[in-house]
Amino acid sequence: MRKLLFTVAMLLCSAVNAQNTSIELELSGIPDGTVFNLSVGATHRKEPIIQRSTLTNGKVTFAFDSSEPRLYEMTCDNPWGRVEVIADKDDNVKITATGELKDNGREPYYDITAKEITGSQSQNEYAEKNAVTRELNQIYLRINEENKDIISKLSAVERGADEWKALAQTPEYQKFAKAEKDFFDKVSSSYNNLFNQNKGTWWGPFLILKLMNYIPEDSYSLYDILSDDAKNSFYGKALAEQVKKNPTIGTQLADFTFTDHATGKTTTFYEQLKGKRYLLLDFWASWCAPCRREIPNFKSQYGLYKDKGFGIVSISADTKESDWLKALEEEQLPWPNGIDSDKSICTLYNVQHYPTVYVVDSTGKVVAKDMEARGENLRTLLAELFK
Repeated sequence: MRKLLFTVAMLLCSAVNAQNTSIELELSGIPDGTVFNLSVGATHRKEPIIQRSTLTNGKVTFAFDSSEPRLYEMTCDNPWGRVEVIADKDDNVKITATGELKDNGREPYYDITAKEITGSQSQNEYAEKNAVTRELNQIYLRINEENKDIISKLSAVERGADEWKALAQTPEYQKFAKAEKDFFDKVSSSYNNLFNQNKGTWWGPFLILKLMNYIPEDSYSLYDILSDDAKNSFYGKALAEQVKKNPTIGTQLADFTFTDHATGKTTTFYEQLKGKRYLLLDFWASWCAPCRREIPNFKSQYGLYKDKGFGIVSISADTKESDWLKALEEEQLPWPNGIDSDKSICTLYNVQHYPTVYVVDSTGKVVAKDMEARGENLRTLLAELFK
């Protein structure tokens, strides 16, 4: 009898500890001993690590509890790499993938490609729904190939400068501009159709979060089309967080604390605002090409107006301090610089794309943001403000 009770107790214990979902990654091209982290993806926020597992004999396995479909990211560090899959409760997913060590000009990384995924019906459905993205990618690649000469010329000059304006008058540019506009119009209509087709289930908010690089300020209209079931799903709640309005014109920006790289001292945004008539706040990252293309423009305007009460604060979203420090060495930014490696400041401001730029007055109220505070628009704005 005791033996029977002991057996029952062990079975009950096993049932309690059982985990209902598993993902097995069989991976070639990356050495054994590499640690992979499992976390939820497509939420536009920093998610905690669910599990860590070490690649052993070419395999890494995760077992965990799940209640509904979610996108899971498996990432490694040093070098960085990522593979992702959608899994639902009771799925036993198997992924066969290859990893290739590449270099993006700053650091090596693993380019991981999934060759086969089995055991997830949700992943199969996603592949069908996401066919529109593959089509759009092909169109985008074709446009860039057909217009590579003018794109190269534009990249070599500062946006809004005289050389850039001269290029913008050429038939070559006009052809490219039309193709680009038509493409983004197609992106908008294609994605809106897709979101509407899936507004009744969790797929709706998931696809919005997954396919949009950032959630624009007018995205309440996207959220409102969702059914109650969709809004109450995991991704529906994640989307609800993201549709909060970002600071807009006239908004008083919140204060935050950061450590200035040049001085090593802790300071605040509002301390940097003291004595300034206007201040530009720039959220950027070392890997963000548009961010770095804007820096010469910021430098020229800083040189023109710093003695008249103009300041700049740059906050990097780099997760690796070494990347940020290398970029600072290359760019030589002559104003206070901080790093937001834990994304606490970006979360405070609901930053979802880079660069995100604000120009504020002496009280911290926004007078311009994003494209209104970049390129020729910034030059025009500051000339008016400091006239």
